[in-house]
Amino acid sequence: LVDAVELGLAIRDAVARMTRWQRTVLVLHMQGYHFTEIARYFKRTEGSPRAAYGRALLHLRRCLEEHELDGNP
Repeated sequence: LVDAVELGLAIRDAVARMTRWQRTVLVLHMQGYHFTEIARYFKRTEGSPRAAYGRALLHLRRCLEEHELDGNP
């Protein structure tokens, strides 16, 4: 069972390692905005927020693995 405090610290560490653009895209996408909307608002191509979101998820996964919270036995 994963300790909630430990999980929170791992997520905070991951978010701290992200660029401002990656954090922005991650939060907006979690709030329900589509990549096309994010791209249009920031005057970027649709691929830009999509790529930033992918990199943000990689940061999360790596930090969870570093903290041994990736769910693998």
